[in-house]
Formats: sequence, C-alpha cells, structure tokens
Amino acid sequence: KKAVKKTTASSKKKTKPAKTHIYMLLDRSGSMGSIWAEALGSVNGYVDDLRKDVNTKSSPVTLAAFDTIHPFEVVRKALKASAWQAVTADEILPRAGTPLYDAIGKLVSLTENDGAEKGVVIITTDGAENSSHEYNKTTATAALDRLRAKGWQVVFLGANFNAFAQAAHVGTHVSQTLNATPQGLRF
Repeated sequence: KKAVKKTTASSKKKTKPAKTHIYMLLDRSGSMGSIWAEALGSVNGYVDDLRKDVNTKSSPVTLAAFDTIHPFEVVRKALKASAWQAVTADEILPRAGTPLYDAIGKLVSLTENDGAEKGVVIITTDGAENSSHEYNKTTATAALDRLRAKGWQVVFLGANFNAFAQAAHVGTHVSQTLNATPQGLRF
C-alpha cells in the first residue's frame, strides 16, 4: 500500500513576503527654509506614489525630522501609505543646526527596535553635519552598514549642496544618491 499524503489547509498557506518598511529622515535645519515647500512636497509626493501602487499601498511609512532643537522627532510612525496624511509646514518648520550623524544613528536604532525585515531608508538634507554629540561619521556609517548588510536600501537625497560628498561620508554609494539643485536633478 502506498502512503497517502494528506494535504491540510495549513500546508497550503503561502507565506506573504515581508512588507517593505519605508523610513524617511528629513533635515529641518534653518538652511532648508528656502526649499521647505519642495521638501515637504517631495515627502508627500513619494508617499502618494506608494499609495497608488497596489504592491506598496499597505507599506508602513515612518517620517522623522531633525535639527538641534529636536535632534530626532518622529512625525509619522508606521502609517500605511494608504492612510498617509500630508505633512505640512503647520506641523514642522525649518530651524537651527544639522545634527545629521545623531539623526542617522537614532533612525537606525528605531528601525532595529521596530524589527522590520525589509526596508528602505531615505535621508534628505541640504547641508553638512555640524552639531552631533552622540554619533560621529564612523558610528553613523556603521549604523547604516548594519541595515545594508540586511539587504536594506539606503538612499541619500541632497538639495543645494554636494550630496555626493556628504553621502560618501556615511558610506552611501553614488548610485544611491540624488542631488537637487536650482538647475535640476543630478544623478
């Protein structure tokens, strides 16, 4: 007699692939003032594009902003793209200095505490680090490298400065860097 293999409902279940968590880090230092409307428009536009795609509309999105007054402030936490409410200048305004390394370190800690399996980190800034106290170039780079080692994508978006040099300081490859200037985008 041949053994008959029973098929149960639980053996037929397919595991869904892990959702990709999107973490955005937005520089809200004073120098962002001249491009603040564009910066917020980019954040909201990106999430709007996620919302329109059936594959990403349920992706959790977290937005954190940073400056020297609030070195790391979570503005939106793990909202599905489909439930996103536009971030406005009434909520956050540019001011103060740029503790970029501290913000990167705190964002990576947040991703690790969240336990997300897959993720994308998007860092948007217009200036160079000028006021971190907890992290330095080496420790911020090491934090991002931990995410990269798990297969996460780290994208560096710069505005009105040499984004390529700043991104390289934290180990971001030129292919993951975009610089917006008054003359347009540079890849």
